[in-house]
Amino acid sequence: MRFILMVVFASLLPSYGEAGRADRYNIVGFSSDRKVFVFEVYGDNDAAPGGRSSFYFIDLKSDTWLPGTPVAYALNDGDLDSDEIGLDEIRSRARSKAERLLKKHGPFDAGIVSAAQSLGQEGVDPYKLRWRDLYLGALPARSEQTDSLEISTFPLSGVGHCDDAGAVGLAISFNGKMISRDENLPASRGCPVGYFLEEVRSSFYYSPLGRVAIVAVFTPGFEGWDRGYITIPLSR
Repeated sequence: MRFILMVVFASLLPSYGEAGRADRYNIVGFSSDRKVFVFEVYGDNDAAPGGRSSFYFIDLKSDTWLPGTPVAYALNDGDLDSDEIGLDEIRSRARSKAERLLKKHGPFDAGIVSAAQSLGQEGVDPYKLRWRDLYLGALPARSEQTDSLEISTFPLSGVGHCDDAGAVGLAISFNGKMISRDENLPASRGCPVGYFLEEVRSSFYYSPLGRVAIVAVFTPGFEGWDRGYITIPLSR
């Protein structure tokens, strides 16, 4: 069944002749009390000048955005200077807008990569990651416990902003325990057609709240699929 799911996922990917919006992410990190996680999602527009950058501030206990967030800056085709201003400047302007909240909740611990895989990597399972925590004070020693994170997808109907097209919901299990399953979809996620489990990031100072999953979300775009990102706290 796992092999079948992987083949289905691969068959849904756009061909090289199609071009979608491929956002990237940058980890700002965990607040010192491990209550807030911040990351930036940014990218160029698809088939048009401009781009965007958004800073997401996530309450790790409630799995909600902090009030007044995300903080974003975007330039679109037709906006003044959209042809002249590059993505680096767009990101800088977004960070300037987010600076007050970054100072309030900082300093930040960027953490460590517990496990990761990329869409272009061969032989990966797009729905599962396994790892053993490192003993950072005694490298290369590792924990005897193997942790595992697995996502699964399912058709989700009745999503208002998706009309009759439907969408794909996401369920997440951590060490065999279901910690999240979509009942509806926020408009901010669009109408997903697929997901890819990309990374597990842990606070450098391990704590029950200091661990998140980073999942790529694929939605229909102007040309092919668009890729965005969401994070899911693993403490629930």
